[in-house]
Order: sequence, then C-alpha cells, then structure tokens
Amino acid sequence: MSIRSAAVALALAAALTAGFASARQAHAAGEAEDGKPTSIYVSMHPHFLTNLAGGRRFVSIKAQALVNNEVTRDALTLHMPAIRHELLMMLAEKGAEDLNGVEQKQAFLDAAAGIMREVLTRYADEETGAGVEGMFITSMVIQ
Repeated sequence: MSIRSAAVALALAAALTAGFASARQAHAAGEAEDGKPTSIYVSMHPHFLTNLAGGRRFVSIKAQALVNNEVTRDALTLHMPAIRHELLMMLAEKGAEDLNGVEQKQAFLDAAAGIMREVLTRYADEETGAGVEGMFITSMVIQ
C-alpha cells in the first residue's frame, strides 16, 4: 500500500468515525439523524398491582414510559423504585371510577408522566425530567 493510499484510508476511517460519533451524540441528546426526536420505550417492570381507594378493588397495570433520549432512559431506570413508589401512592388514592373511561385513563397517564418528570427533576435534573414524553398502558385490569 502506498503512502498516499494509506493516507486516504486513514482520512476515510477518521471521517466515518467522526460521523458515527456525531450520530451517537445526537441520539443521546434526543435527536435522530433526520433531526426528529428519538423515541425510546422503557418497560416499567414488574407491572403495577395495588388496591384502589376503599380497599375492595384492585388494579393491575402493565405500562411503558416514553422518553426522548438515552440520558433520560438511564435516569428513569436508575430511579425506577422512586417513580414506582410515587405512582403506586397515586393509584392507591384512585377508585375504579377514576380509571374506567378513556378520559379518566388519559388523565391518569398525564398525571403519571408528570410524576415521572417530577421524580427525575428531583433526583437528576430538570433537563432529564423534561425528557419524559409520556406513559402508555399496555394492559389494565380492574377487579
């Protein structure tokens, strides 16, 4: 291999590495290569199971959190015990009628996303908390 060929190969490798690093930094910052926000779903395992207000009924919920960057995903995973605690405390104050209709479920999801933002802001920082986009129910049973 000639010196010129080696120099071209080295320059090409450096450019590819820089491009890859730039793409990873954008993804970590919450932006895909096309400039759209990144969507990362985080499973909230184990599912939520708690008594509802009044103690005669209970709810079982499987859910996914949606975040827009890897930093928030990592913080969400790290602080999941605190988030789960706050969400279970909120659920314990709800009755079955508070979770039955579509509007009630959406209100719960909005409140849950707010709790996740609040916990991450408290334990990480405001920017990390702002990375929470929402929460989605993948299964819900009230008995």
